[in-house]
Amino acid sequence: MPNKLAIIMSGGGMSCSYGAGVTTALIEKFNIINPDIVIARSGSAGTGSYFISKQYDSIKNIWQNLLSNKKFINPLRILQPMDIDYLIDIVFKKQDPLNVSNIYNSNIQFFVPATNSKTGEIKYFNNKDNVDWLEVLRATKALPPLFNKTVTIDNKKYFDVYGQRLNKIDISKAVGLGATKIIVIDNENRNFVKKQNLLN
Repeated sequence: MPNKLAIIMSGGGMSCSYGAGVTTALIEKFNIINPDIVIARSGSAGTGSYFISKQYDSIKNIWQNLLSNKKFINPLRILQPMDIDYLIDIVFKKQDPLNVSNIYNSNIQFFVPATNSKTGEIKYFNNKDNVDWLEVLRATKALPPLFNKTVTIDNKKYFDVYGQRLNKIDISKAVGLGATKIIVIDNENRNFVKKQNLLN
């Protein structure tokens, strides 16, 4: 059986800046740019998308320069302290545009989960699905207490994988896709970033 590498990126809001640093290290220090599978949720889905689109400099630019302003995150905005629409419509579309075509055309299998607001089930959107990828990013980041609305994709309403910490769900997904080696980036537990050979 040939080795098949998966990278899994957890959520964690602004703590996902940690994952952006790890992703940059994987690129620059280890030349890991063509894994077979990437699964990125919530706050890491943007980083994962720019990784898949090979816009590596944008990962650093967005986290270091474009998110550090009160238009995106402002604790004084009680009902919406984090403006996800600003992130998608201004940062990802205009300030440092995401090359969505590169994502659709990538040979890497890319999955981003969101929660179906009616059934509570997690839906894994894939870069080969016929969907608006920026709306997928909006949905996976739509944390209910911070965004206060759902996102409609294919006539179904979705929001963030709220309350779902990184656990066996994404790892099982990767294994089910044939992954034999997995790199896990857990933004909520900074001492757990490891490469695991599942066959040993």
